[in-house]
Amino acid sequence: MLAIAFRSSVPVNLFQDEDVVRKVISYKHPELVMRLRDKLTLSAQDAERLFEDTKQFLTVSALRGGNYSPTKVIDYAWHHFMMYTRDYSQFCEDCFGKMVHHQPDSYFSSTKRPVLKVKADKFARQLFGKLSSNWKSVSGTSTHCCNGGSCTSCESSQ
Repeated sequence: MLAIAFRSSVPVNLFQDEDVVRKVISYKHPELVMRLRDKLTLSAQDAERLFEDTKQFLTVSALRGGNYSPTKVIDYAWHHFMMYTRDYSQFCEDCFGKMVHHQPDSYFSSTKRPVLKVKADKFARQLFGKLSSNWKSVSGTSTHCCNGGSCTSCESSQ
């Protein structure tokens, strides 16, 4: 199971959030959507939905601060988005004014960062409304996640 953490003391600026949400929704990446469609054998509509959910997760991470963990399928899509390094970097800068970094647990340490058991989907619902099934966690190990399933968070650079 992926652990999730956040810093609840981060103030919420709803006007800023609305502007960011508009930018995020309007961002398109047709090549990445096609890649997700082909790699995961999805319909074009499902691949587009997965990319939208990935952008939603990144938005929560950027706006709410702290550390969050995506579901396995969103993490898989995030990995593919990051492979387009220039596009990913520009998306983060344009939408959030900062990079949203992916930070797996240390491979060399058995000590895991402390996390709070609160899900990012709570904040995503506040920003975007109803969420798709891509936000539902699936137990078990994912071969799509870092180190065979040991992803625990992403970090938004301050």
